[in-house]
Amino acid sequence: MRAWHRSITLFFAFFGVAWASWAVRLPEVKTLIAVTTAQLGFILLVGAIGSLSALIVSNRLIERFGTKPVLQRGFALFVLALAAAAFSAGFHFALGVAIFGFFLGFGVGVADVAQNVDGSKLEQLEGRSLMPRLHAAYSLGTLIGAGYGAMGAWLHFTIQWQTWALVPLAAILLFFTNRFVPSGTGKLNDGSLSSAPGDEAASKKRTNSFKLLFQTSLFMIGLGIFAITLVEGASNDWLALSLVENYKASPANAGLGYAFLVGSMTITRYFGGNLVDRWGRHKVLRRAALVGVVGIIVIIFGPAWFGSSALYFAWIASALWGAGVALAFPLFLSAAGEGTDSARRVALVATCGYTAFLVGPPLLGLLGQTIGLLGMFWVLAGCLVLASVLARSLKPSALLG
Repeated sequence: MRAWHRSITLFFAFFGVAWASWAVRLPEVKTLIAVTTAQLGFILLVGAIGSLSALIVSNRLIERFGTKPVLQRGFALFVLALAAAAFSAGFHFALGVAIFGFFLGFGVGVADVAQNVDGSKLEQLEGRSLMPRLHAAYSLGTLIGAGYGAMGAWLHFTIQWQTWALVPLAAILLFFTNRFVPSGTGKLNDGSLSSAPGDEAASKKRTNSFKLLFQTSLFMIGLGIFAITLVEGASNDWLALSLVENYKASPANAGLGYAFLVGSMTITRYFGGNLVDRWGRHKVLRRAALVGVVGIIVIIFGPAWFGSSALYFAWIASALWGAGVALAFPLFLSAAGEGTDSARRVALVATCGYTAFLVGPPLLGLLGQTIGLLGMFWVLAGCLVLASVLARSLKPSALLG
């Protein structure tokens, strides 16, 4: 079981490395394929559509084949499509970047649900919280990947060869983890998915995802992850810009604020499992969300409260913001994976989270254009308060209800 756990941890980390190493070189990709910012946004949206499409079908694939083949093939599709997108950029082929972007989004979507189902199953078998640390591996991977991509740009290493250098590492990961990741996890004949495998009544319940989502406990979980993931996604798009516009920070100092946020998220995820084991998921998430509210409020009032020292407080507040949202995704998915139909429940809740993460921040930008970014941050604070209230849905008694 320990080898299984380590294998899933490596998958989480590699996804972070590969994705971040590509993301930090998107400005170069934009130049190579000669598109406008709006056109690049559309290309990235195609990838998001791929991920959301994957979430729709991932539960059915897992229920039929189990998590192992879905994880492995989704992972392989992601890596190869990412490499193909990089080569398309090198050949100045914008349409190719968009097409392969869809497939890399699809690959990471199905694989992500599979690895989270495995993580939830490991938690249940080991009887302790593991999901925060698995997601910490992803966050650590993004830091490594960002460094790798930045180093590649500094050394003038082309984007296509930088990305293709990851392919043999991905192959090694697949080869050496193959015997440690068990087959059958998540399949319908897995006892963790139904109280009576083969029971017709249970099968009928599984056929209607809409009704499943609107069961009281799962709906609360889905709404909670939507609210708090919206806040996480907004930090990626609008935190650094708000520091430039409202704190008169240089791009480098604004980027440092975002680094504080990501670093705080990584540390919180790494140690968060210990807190969950001590206090329970609902208490940890409630307190973390309120810490995030404090961070956002400090950023809103920083220029008025702290004068010339405001930027330093904004960096600290950014760390509080990161701590506030860090545990949401792993804890809500962990809760969704308990009980019957775990693959479908995880897929539905993940869909709520990814929809908020991908679609919400651009819409918030329209609001920020009207009332200002700091004014828009009040909406984010409200979302964290809502998530704090909905944390009660993570109580074991609520999950059984």
